[in-house]
Amino acid sequence: MQKRKDKINRKKYHSILVIAAIAIVVLLDAGMILMPDHTSSDMENRTLQTFPKLTFSTLVSGKFESEFETYIADQFPFRNKWITLESTVSRMMGKTESNDIFLAKGGYLIQNFHTPSDEQYASLLEGYKGIAKLTEGTDITLNAMIVPTAVNIYSKKLPFGAVKGDQKAFLTQLQSDLAASGINWIDLSEPFAACDKATQLYYRTDHHWTSDAALLAYQIYNKTLGLDDSTTYSKKILSDSFKGTLSASSGLRTSETDEIYAYLPDQATDYTVSLTAENTKSASVFDVQSLSTKSQYNVFFGGNHPEIVIDSASESKKVLMVFKDSYANCFVPFLIPDYARIIMIDPRYYTEDISETIQSNGVTDILFLYNANTAAEDHSLYQLTAQ
Repeated sequence: MQKRKDKINRKKYHSILVIAAIAIVVLLDAGMILMPDHTSSDMENRTLQTFPKLTFSTLVSGKFESEFETYIADQFPFRNKWITLESTVSRMMGKTESNDIFLAKGGYLIQNFHTPSDEQYASLLEGYKGIAKLTEGTDITLNAMIVPTAVNIYSKKLPFGAVKGDQKAFLTQLQSDLAASGINWIDLSEPFAACDKATQLYYRTDHHWTSDAALLAYQIYNKTLGLDDSTTYSKKILSDSFKGTLSASSGLRTSETDEIYAYLPDQATDYTVSLTAENTKSASVFDVQSLSTKSQYNVFFGGNHPEIVIDSASESKKVLMVFKDSYANCFVPFLIPDYARIIMIDPRYYTEDISETIQSNGVTDILFLYNANTAAEDHSLYQLTAQ
């Protein structure tokens, strides 16, 4: 009799588990359907995938399937809470990696690097070649400053056994291939590695480089191009409560903060900043309102925009075009005294005719400024030149 009761109880228990599992799946599916799509994540400071457009070409090419998978991951109900739960469980189990982010020494969270496939590499290289081709027959100078990330420079801080891509090999190959297209390489790897202890080059909870690293890069840029290096700066703290995207997307070290600094020239050059797509102008590269949001790094230019035009009172006659990701946002302000006009183009959002933009602005210099991860993963430069 007792065995029969135990058997019935086990069946009830299993039935409850099955019903609970079905209920969870139904609730999650309902959440995906009923909850509105989010276009961006303040927590991760990035654009989220919305429901992809279904066409015959996107279906055949596999683009729809790829974007739909990203859509499910990005729009999953209560996604941020699941990330935090997963990272908490992982840490309890002794794991030192969460969501492709390493829990490193010295309080650092370090984003991994993945070596692009041969096909991916060929595609991204075509983007640089496309811009170089547009400048053929002109006196436009092309330079590339691809910034090594913390997984490269701070490799000694990585946990034991960390598996990462070979960023050094990627940068070496890219340098060689860009040289073949007439694009000069401004090396940061060696000087960054030489001062990794003396200067905090990267934020502890974010994937960006610090303003200290950007200043060092500017000094190297100046020396390489033979620009004036007499400007002196005052260092000003903008925030002491910065929680970066790596903390958010990994769920690790969520209570720790970083400081954000700005370097202000002691002798300022007058300038105006125009956000072309938004049709707005300002007299400052800083958006102080961003300091009261989760995306405090957006204090530089208010974040990423398709096109930013800076007109300065510099005595220079040169016009610089910068193809960039968000690393450029804290670097470009250093360049204001060196150019009459700076046009910042983010190929991920820019949709205008880039050839016409180059010609109409009288561009004399072009700089490709990306962090190594963006350089390896993003194909928007190629898409811009393939229009």
